[in-house]
Amino acid sequence: MGLRRCDVLVRMVLQIHMAEGQATAGSMDDFVYYRRELVYLYSHAEHVGSLPSVPIPFSTVDCIVVDVCRPFNPSNSYYGSPRILSNDSSVPSAGSVGNAVMHFEKPEARVLVAQIGARRNYCVPAAFARAGMLHTFFTDFYAARAQLIKVASQLPILSSAGSIIRAIQRVSPELATARIVHFPWFAAGYAVCKSLSRHWGNMADAYVWGGRTFASAVARHCPRGADAAYGFSSAVLEWFEALQDENTVCIVDQGTAPMEYENALVKEQEDAYPEWCVRRRVSGDWSRYVERQAREWELADIVVCPSSFCRKALIDAGVREERIRIVPHGFSPAFITTDRLREKRPSLSVLFVGNDAIRKGITDLVLALEKLKSLSLRAVYAGNQSGLSGYGLKRVAAVMELLGPVPRHQMPSVYHQADVFVLPTVSDTFPSVVLEAMASGLPVVTTPNCGASDVIRDGIDGFIVPVRAPEAIAEKLELLAKDRELLQYMSHNARQRACDFTLDRYSERLVTLVCQACSEHR
Repeated sequence: MGLRRCDVLVRMVLQIHMAEGQATAGSMDDFVYYRRELVYLYSHAEHVGSLPSVPIPFSTVDCIVVDVCRPFNPSNSYYGSPRILSNDSSVPSAGSVGNAVMHFEKPEARVLVAQIGARRNYCVPAAFARAGMLHTFFTDFYAARAQLIKVASQLPILSSAGSIIRAIQRVSPELATARIVHFPWFAAGYAVCKSLSRHWGNMADAYVWGGRTFASAVARHCPRGADAAYGFSSAVLEWFEALQDENTVCIVDQGTAPMEYENALVKEQEDAYPEWCVRRRVSGDWSRYVERQAREWELADIVVCPSSFCRKALIDAGVREERIRIVPHGFSPAFITTDRLREKRPSLSVLFVGNDAIRKGITDLVLALEKLKSLSLRAVYAGNQSGLSGYGLKRVAAVMELLGPVPRHQMPSVYHQADVFVLPTVSDTFPSVVLEAMASGLPVVTTPNCGASDVIRDGIDGFIVPVRAPEAIAEKLELLAKDRELLQYMSHNARQRACDFTLDRYSERLVTLVCQACSEHR
């Protein structure tokens, strides 16, 4: 489509917008913006052959010319809510393109998202995609964009390889129509870098290189004019630096407590139980990694974290309090069970889930169970026993049934066999297992250092006990073992409480936060 015809259409749209109070007469900025978007979309339509038949990122546009001779289904693979505003026959036709002008309600914000890996199954870009706000999604590797992976997955000799399986799973149906830019060359290099660094005992350099390289690639390919840029800690610095001259809200997601804060807490736990553990070794010099995160926090307009525990850790690390926003994570509704009486069991079944045993507080749970030998209890440990010494593993195995790592799809049945969930962690910004357990009807016993303690109402759907307090854990377990009515009451409350923290609710909270931030920024 020639620019002359495009100008005519843009002027038509501007007239419509002026009538609706959305634009002012003679607004050259609006004129240029609409013309750019129209040209881009029509060029894309020429490339693919037929505009209505392919997914287009309509979250970025206000109007579009469509072929009126073709059926147009606005609900099919499109974001936004279109309506026909004009069918002006005075607009000259061009080839097969008709003259219907469609208007898409402009989303409250256009958001760029960048992340390495599939982080929580792409829930962040998916949230913005569902809201019609996702402009572009940047990642290291995305299977739907890689033909080689698709071919490899069909080969019997490769289809069973773990790396191939994981690569194939790098896809989300909610991003089917999104504009995705990935960097497979970086993904391959990063995998090699981490493997070599792990062998040499210097993971710090690998994470710094990965974050810097990825953020630089995003900065080079980043479109201008978006309302918000959303990325994850340690992998946004160069990107945010490139956006400083843009009117873009920079948001960094800090899903974990700062490294120095968490390491200090874990060291306290290791010092308290030295014979139980193989002390954690921090490989390499992490000062550059820490400095990198601190610089990102300075550049960010907003730092998103999942809990008040993480918020406190960030404040202690020097993040300005007014920049921090809490958005609790969500969980899959697949874990929600019906509110019914559990099968009657002669003993109270206690469940612990976690891979980093010392940090998760397994020592305190074991000491509590040893105090309750007179009670009829069954205790189960799902996860690997990393960090435990031979002595520690022997103590754990004496009072708990060790299931080892459990595939995620089998976890609902594990929750179903339990009565109460215990996680006496020393540092956990927001473990999803707590929400999964609550959704399965399990009261939770945990500590203030568990981010999910924000969700738990002490004495209603669980108990909050002090860190390193096995006596308090034993007291709560004894109470639930002897008072089955209380157990059932708390089970019902836990299930109801968890329903307010699904992935859908997480998406709503995140989208609302970003929309408000962009509105205030304007």
